[in-house]
Amino acid sequence: MSTVIETPEETTFPSDLTVLSIDELLMLSSRCYRQLDRKHPVRDAIVQYYAIAQELEIREACDGAGGAGALFA
Repeated sequence: MSTVIETPEETTFPSDLTVLSIDELLMLSSRCYRQLDRKHPVRDAIVQYYAIAQELEIREACDGAGGAGALFA
């Protein structure tokens, strides 16, 4: 499992999303979303959130199962 350090103010974003498991990506996605929901979000939260979404889409496409249910089944 890779290390993602969370501080009260922000989450250190990993430089390589391909090494993270789907569960780790989903947890990181939730953290980014919570950042976006704050009054003063971390500057790059939206970019990070879209990068995670893109990585999840790539994995779903490579899985060949198709449909959003493949990730959450």
